[in-house]
Amino acid sequence: MEASITKSDFIRFLHCPRFAWLWKHRPDLRGEFDAGGRFAKQGMEVEHLARKLFPKGKEVKGFDGSGFDETKRLIQEGTRVIYQAVAMTSQYEAKADILVRVDDGDSWSLYEVKSSATLKEEYLADVYFQWLAFEAAGIKLASIHLVTINGEYLYRESECIQPKKLFSLHDMTGELPGMEIKWKASVETARHVLTSTHEPKVLVLNKALKHELPHEMLEEYWKGVPEFSVYRISHIAREQLLDLIGRGILDINSVPDDYFSSERQKRQVELTKTKRIFVDRPKLKAELKKLRYPLYFLDYETIMPAIPMFDGHRPYQIIPFQYSLHVIDHAGAEPRHYDYLHTRKSDPVPHLAKSLRNHIGDKGSILAWNAPFEKTVTQRMADQNPKNRHFLESVNDRLYDLALIFKDIYVDYRFKGSVSIKNVLPVMIPQLSYEALDIRNGEMAIQSITELIGRPFFGRSKIIKELRQYCELDTLAMVRIFEVLIRTAKGL
Repeated sequence: MEASITKSDFIRFLHCPRFAWLWKHRPDLRGEFDAGGRFAKQGMEVEHLARKLFPKGKEVKGFDGSGFDETKRLIQEGTRVIYQAVAMTSQYEAKADILVRVDDGDSWSLYEVKSSATLKEEYLADVYFQWLAFEAAGIKLASIHLVTINGEYLYRESECIQPKKLFSLHDMTGELPGMEIKWKASVETARHVLTSTHEPKVLVLNKALKHELPHEMLEEYWKGVPEFSVYRISHIAREQLLDLIGRGILDINSVPDDYFSSERQKRQVELTKTKRIFVDRPKLKAELKKLRYPLYFLDYETIMPAIPMFDGHRPYQIIPFQYSLHVIDHAGAEPRHYDYLHTRKSDPVPHLAKSLRNHIGDKGSILAWNAPFEKTVTQRMADQNPKNRHFLESVNDRLYDLALIFKDIYVDYRFKGSVSIKNVLPVMIPQLSYEALDIRNGEMAIQSITELIGRPFFGRSKIIKELRQYCELDTLAMVRIFEVLIRTAKGL
């Protein structure tokens, strides 16, 4: 059994020791994991652009021992800048995005590139592990830095992307003593746990593991946890999870009736135990009376590129490329459907706003699921599109959040404490399903939009069809759920 751990092993360990161990020891559970997924591709794009801050470097192509040998060879040859330098010892293995030789010739400055506009706690653990690995491997570091995205950078097509403006550099060298105090013991614990043949026992699993986890891995990770577990309780605090699971309570049905003080949590526990639905019919009637016909059911699909794509945009600016709209003119009327999908690599906002203006009238309620998101998107469009500002701001004034009804007015224990449409729809309208679609969630939609605008021709029609089907289902789902609410309010 290998006794070393990589930087990625350590970061996964900090998220959850069980997850990190499974990833390292059970590669069969990685399934069809795409190492070139959207976040990985975006990270590579950001890293390659950051190399322009330190040009004319040489890249290490090898991994593990071969990569370390290549790194040492480049150092001996007097290379000034090395990309993807490898440090390897019997205990640690790490890669540096950029290694720059300092003037004395015997030491280096390490630059770790992150495709984020903020400094995160795990980044400190990241650079500490790198410092530990490179020093142990005999590569002396004079300084260590984080390179992040400058969220205030404004892209101008006339200038092209300016790396010196796009990136922010943070010298973390002075933070190393504090990092050592905080992370040294964690690194040793991680190495001990992750190089053991025995799977670690973890009292409380992490509900918020990072993206891009294969289905097979998630199934094994949550193995033994019941469908209606305490993890499903809405807004449960980690301290409460520790307390309940520490007392041997994993199933919601075993939670004491008086454990929670929150009405929402108490109701969820009670409904799960009795397998019932709660409906506050007077409140539901009052909410539905707020709505004015015609009704517009609206959903956007967006991207948020780290590197700005269009003139006047900033990093991670929300860009709507698509919308779906179902319209019900009056009570009992059949819904009409409209949509727009921007298929070119150009700023979609003027075209999308114009299309939306043609489909939404000046009167009537506009319904969305998780309206704060739609409001943010619409306001960004208004800020960029003065011609349609008045109309777009009126859209926000008329927005109604359909998801709010499912917080405390209509609650089904089968929602499992969630108001996500992906949880509500299968319970209320089981005949409608995302599972039959090629695009089944927002993350897949983002990947498809990104792929669509980057393709010259081949395969575009298929992606367009899939995106339209997915987005249409989002608003059709709202329509069908709304129809159930209407019948429920009438006592039908």
